[in-house]
Amino acid sequence: HVELMIRNQPAEETLTMLKLGELDFGLRSPKAVPSGCDYRRWKTFDRVLIAPRNHPAIKQDRITLKSLSQQPFVMPWKQSTTRQLVEKAFEAAGLQYRIALEAGGFEVIKRYAALGLGIAVVPEFCLKPEDRKQLASRSVRHLFDADEYGVITKHGRQLSQAAKMLIKEIDPGFSNEE
Repeated sequence: HVELMIRNQPAEETLTMLKLGELDFGLRSPKAVPSGCDYRRWKTFDRVLIAPRNHPAIKQDRITLKSLSQQPFVMPWKQSTTRQLVEKAFEAAGLQYRIALEAGGFEVIKRYAALGLGIAVVPEFCLKPEDRKQLASRSVRHLFDADEYGVITKHGRQLSQAAKMLIKEIDPGFSNEE
């Protein structure tokens, strides 16, 4: 008997809403845990390169930033943690890359990549078995690190029993005493 609202939004919006007490918790991949928030790691996933099944970028023996720089990218919006990591890696290597398309949300990104509009880097957990009919994937952890997700809460905020139960569904290791 509770109302549940799930929001798919940029991390900064989630953090602002947490600090204002407008959200019970967030499930995020933070670059750093902001002051005033608590974070509990849930899972770590590889970041993967996705492209149509016969795409040359997928078939390389070893995927490098230099080889990826030759391909057009389908990128998430600028606020995305994944995009920021990809941009930072290319910048650190002194390489240019080309964005063919910007899209919000990994479902749309997968769709555009499957259509051959560009390659993309996504968290591995975004891939579903049905995606593999059109897309191939390869780990690019060696280029962009792993993707860690966890539960973020406002420091000192008492979670409702319903919020604790939902977190426990997401992360069975979560303790109701936390």
